[in-house]
Amino acid sequence: MASVIVLGLGGSLACSASPETDSVQEIDLCLYSPEQGPDQEQTEMVKVELARDFASRARGLMQRTELDERGGMLFYYLFSERRAFWMYQTLLPLDIAYLAADGEILQIETMEPCGSGDPAQCRSYPSEQPARAALELNAGAFADFGIAVGDYVYDQECQQSPWDSW
Repeated sequence: MASVIVLGLGGSLACSASPETDSVQEIDLCLYSPEQGPDQEQTEMVKVELARDFASRARGLMQRTELDERGGMLFYYLFSERRAFWMYQTLLPLDIAYLAADGEILQIETMEPCGSGDPAQCRSYPSEQPARAALELNAGAFADFGIAVGDYVYDQECQQSPWDSW
């Protein structure tokens, strides 16, 4: 059975509302498994927030007490380089997928909340190779969707990486 998952971001994210989250840009994405092929599509709609600027990337999903089971955040960068994320002030366990420039999933890690008030005590989750973007979803979501390293994150039409049209 093909694993094609459409991920999107909408106002239906179940997260604690704050001024920082009221005006976020939301996008639809497709997670695609080439092993399965597009002829046997299985899709699931999910909404993800887009973090394209320094402030939104720095804030990320901090202080959220809930995240819709199909919600998350896409961290987009203008160029590929090794990235590292942490869980300082992040209350929910998350999966992170590091993405290549063509949308290929290079690495998936499960990140646990950091309970320390000292950011220096929070674990870092670095990418093993240069990444153009990172996608955070609830912990276990990629496995639940049947998505793994080597699969792809595409635009809502499941045609190309989302940033190819920006």
